[in-house]
Amino acid sequence: MFERFTQQAIQVIMLAQEEARRLHHSFVGTEELLLGLMGERSGQAAKVLAQFGLNLRQMRREVEALVGRGAGFQAIEIPFTERAKLSLQGALNAAQEYNSDHIDTEHLLLGLLDVEDAVASVVLQNLGVDLSELRSRLLRAIHDDNPTATDIDASDAATLSARSTELTAVFSSLSRQLESLLIQLSRALSEAEAISRRVDNQLEQTTSPGSVDVMIQSALNRNVAGRIETLPDAPNPNQPGLKECLQELRAAIVDSAELADVDKSDALEQIRVLVEASKASDLPTMQRAARFAIKLLWGTTLMLPTNSSFVEVSNRCLPLIMQQFTPDQSTS
Repeated sequence: MFERFTQQAIQVIMLAQEEARRLHHSFVGTEELLLGLMGERSGQAAKVLAQFGLNLRQMRREVEALVGRGAGFQAIEIPFTERAKLSLQGALNAAQEYNSDHIDTEHLLLGLLDVEDAVASVVLQNLGVDLSELRSRLLRAIHDDNPTATDIDASDAATLSARSTELTAVFSSLSRQLESLLIQLSRALSEAEAISRRVDNQLEQTTSPGSVDVMIQSALNRNVAGRIETLPDAPNPNQPGLKECLQELRAAIVDSAELADVDKSDALEQIRVLVEASKASDLPTMQRAARFAIKLLWGTTLMLPTNSSFVEVSNRCLPLIMQQFTPDQSTS
């Protein structure tokens, strides 16, 4: 399908992947495709969206408010969500329906509008866009932008033919690369599934029901405790530093009678993130990861009674930890 994309449509896909990386999302969803269409600027889709007073900055704000930022693994090639795939198929259908040999940005936007419960549609509606009116304007743009053969002279036809041949070669190369990556991903997933089955079989043979979460939590606790020990001690023995706060938080998590084993594992994982972030706390990315981990730990306290020992330790230690990852404004 990608070999039929125009250069502008390919640019939209690339921009959508960049938006997914910016939001730390592990997949490209319909919301990233919408941001890519707006960010491409020169296509018919961006021009029609601009008629509604939209711009990329306000779209980004609305997407972040709606789905938030993630903390997922960032692959080189970010896959599409199922709804995003449906929108791409819808774009192909739209191009065929309106007798276009290529898939352009307006077809991509029509494909987004055809997907039920798509985040992109919710974003547009929240920004005051009438989706029916948007579709009508897109269809008018497609009709107005479709020249007849008599409008093109021989010179223009030769230029278009040469350009089409060049683009077809580029798209074919991209298609082969994508197919190769998909094959590699399929093999990796098959290997991962085989490993997962072997682990499950081993656990069934060696553990009793309900003990897996306990084993995971115990192993994670030992790992986190060891990582905390690598941190430097507080310079002032009378004032706890990051290491001492994390040690106290870890102990409170493990000793908590209110937290389930799976919740303890999640909380210990956030402690591990804070340890790793502290080793490169000057990097904005690590600062954001640390602040996100602290928010999750705060969220864990909301599930517990106010007299819980974990709540008491969190109220005392988390503000001190937050100071470690707050940019120093005194030098600016």
